[in-house]
Amino acid sequence: MNNMKGVSCVVLGANGFIGTNLMQKLISYGANVKGFGRSEPNIYLKNIPWVMGDFSNKDVLTSAIKGCEIVYHLVDGSIPSMLNTTNSNILMSSVCNTINLLEICKEAGVRKIIYVSSGGTVYGITNTFPILETNPTNPICSYGINKLTSEKYIQLYHHLYNLDYTIVRLSNPFGPHQNTLKPQGIIATLITNFLKNKVTEIWGDGEIIRDYIYITDVVEGLIRLVDCSGSTKIFNIGSEIGRSINQIIADLEKIVGQQKIKINYINSMRRVDVPINILSAELIKSQIDWNVKTDWHDALNLTINWMENNS
Repeated sequence: MNNMKGVSCVVLGANGFIGTNLMQKLISYGANVKGFGRSEPNIYLKNIPWVMGDFSNKDVLTSAIKGCEIVYHLVDGSIPSMLNTTNSNILMSSVCNTINLLEICKEAGVRKIIYVSSGGTVYGITNTFPILETNPTNPICSYGINKLTSEKYIQLYHHLYNLDYTIVRLSNPFGPHQNTLKPQGIIATLITNFLKNKVTEIWGDGEIIRDYIYITDVVEGLIRLVDCSGSTKIFNIGSEIGRSINQIIADLEKIVGQQKIKINYINSMRRVDVPINILSAELIKSQIDWNVKTDWHDALNLTINWMENNS
């Protein structure tokens, strides 16, 4: 696949977990890539065109987007576990700044904006699995509400100004470059703590079920969606397989041998956590040449190996 050769792209939030992997893959496909972030590029993105600034700075953002056909919007204003549902700063840093971005994209004549939303939070609690894109959206945390609101404004700009877009409702990605300093990404946290002989705290009994997908498969989907045309604009990306945290721990212990992963269960469920989240990926499979390619155990092995060599 090399449909990206010569295509000009900017990745907003390029220093992050998804952004770093996406930047590397776009470059390998011959795209003309520019990164945007609040700090200097990380060590894996050296010598790449870069614009440094805050997402709220319109002038800097305009400079980053200038001359780009494709805009990848990976910037988050919060994380799923944030409990404060009334914090206006979070609203400003996500939704309001996304509206500013859309206005800039409209004026710049951007061909398409690809927005990474949250398949794990926008649907909320449901009894239908795997979850389709047509399922009701009833998020139970401010992160999901902000993601969904940003989705709606992107759709509005398409309706009013014909700004093309793709929204990706992503499940739980894992793999190289994941930052374990943030309170999200249980697989990376478990591996990192194991390597450092530290205890991992788990909210609840470990039976919460999520859909986990290796980052290489994620970025492949994000790239292939650039050329996806037509009326379908919202896609889930996930593995379609639900796994509990306890199952992940057991699978990791099989890989690392007889050593036990140290766990401390906190006997309380967070109100922002849905019990089960498993996404259907049938829609994206029907529209583009994409599927999950990385075996689950291979993906865990690859992640462990990377973290051992880069910790």
